[in-house]
Amino acid sequence: MVFNKSYKMKHLTIISVALLSFCLFSCNKDDLSGISPSSTLINFEGEGGQKKIACTNGDWEIAKVVNQNNNQKIFGDIYSINGNIVQRNHLLELDSLGRLEAVWSDKGFKIIRKTPTSIEVRLRENFTKKDFGFTIVLKSDKDLKRIKVNQKPSQGYKVESIKYTLEENDGDSIFSKLENPNSFDINASISPTVSFPPFVNNIEISQFESDEGSAFPWKQADSVMVKVPTKISGNKVLTNGEESPYSDESIVKDSKFKNKQTPKITIPLGKSKFFIKKEYRKRRVTYTLRLINNRTHKSKIVTGKWIETAPTGNYEIDWK
Repeated sequence: MVFNKSYKMKHLTIISVALLSFCLFSCNKDDLSGISPSSTLINFEGEGGQKKIACTNGDWEIAKVVNQNNNQKIFGDIYSINGNIVQRNHLLELDSLGRLEAVWSDKGFKIIRKTPTSIEVRLRENFTKKDFGFTIVLKSDKDLKRIKVNQKPSQGYKVESIKYTLEENDGDSIFSKLENPNSFDINASISPTVSFPPFVNNIEISQFESDEGSAFPWKQADSVMVKVPTKISGNKVLTNGEESPYSDESIVKDSKFKNKQTPKITIPLGKSKFFIKKEYRKRRVTYTLRLINNRTHKSKIVTGKWIETAPTGNYEIDWK
């Protein structure tokens, strides 16, 4: 049998279309069964931020999160989609909707799966002074995908200004407490008179407090000095140039009354004891710290409280 040319071309075309259709069907089928995240590499600046990753289907889970530096699995907290804690200090993994969270004092991240086909990665600012990176491992029955997350270190900030104001529950409060018990057993004919410095060991303690996660780790130096309040006059907080390290740790210094007063008291005959009842002032004011980012030159505002406890210089002798 002899086939003409047009007959052959017709059948070749049919075969080609069939093969192409089969290939497309197979490829689409593979794509649908794969995870195929929209990105497998995410880069963040030191300030952190958030980025979203979409996937072709929702038939997968977060199998683990691995530290790129030592290839160790990362521990953290696991939350449900409603924000309820599921497990604390556990290997990070998630087989449904929810949130994974690992937070340290100088860095941290959240991985949020709000929908079956996406995850959102949120990074805190990286104050470690070195690169930070981890890998999110997505797993399904037929596929395994790794998403690398890299973050540069923060370049830090400089202080532009700090302001103090009186807000709700701010101001001075006064309290007293008994200190320095002194016991005597005098066996003499005349009561002795002694001198003592009631503020010999007195100190002033101050501290900055803030609920903001990045209120303090941004410091690139051991000591960042800022002016601190010295007086409250009416509704104003006044400063006179006195400075203190900006720190969430307690700053301790000698009281200005130390060793200044040395009263004399007469000790009664026999056994006796007295306490020094000292008066203290607790000062609480609101601070607003304006910082300038060394990389972006953008402003950053940090708010919190400055709290100081100091003696007022008033005291009483309390005999027991």
